[in-house]
Amino acid sequence: MGLFNELFSEDLVFLDFPCRDKYEFFEKISRLLLEKGFVKPSFQKALVEREEKYPTGLRTTPFHVAIPHTDPANIVRPFIAVIRPERAVEFNEMGMSDEKVEARFLFLLGLNRGEGQTELLSRLIHLFNNREAMERLIKENDRGNVIRLLKENIN
Repeated sequence: MGLFNELFSEDLVFLDFPCRDKYEFFEKISRLLLEKGFVKPSFQKALVEREEKYPTGLRTTPFHVAIPHTDPANIVRPFIAVIRPERAVEFNEMGMSDEKVEARFLFLLGLNRGEGQTELLSRLIHLFNNREAMERLIKENDRGNVIRLLKENIN
């Protein structure tokens, strides 16, 4: 099933992305996504506000991840941006706002309607707990191979 294939593109895979913290990440990635026509100017502010209220860090094995996202009103074209930061970025843990996780991967979800969101999140969680796939992703330096790996493991 290729329901989510159209959400991934090599253009939105960022390997060894430089950022000091989640706020610098939000600023840089929002600017890139705005320039590429995926989000509205309101995206960054909405992303930060949502992350403050509803943290998205996940304590998964073998690597912690975060899945920041915001309301569909801020999205122009649906996407999933895949970011491997140069070094882990601290996020508050989902459902436990006082606990922190050091996210090694960030999957920024830009969905413009709710349909399929629950299934997508379920498939992503399954991927995050797939040790073999995640270990391949952490080492991969070719964006095309990252996309292939994701499509194999999510669709």
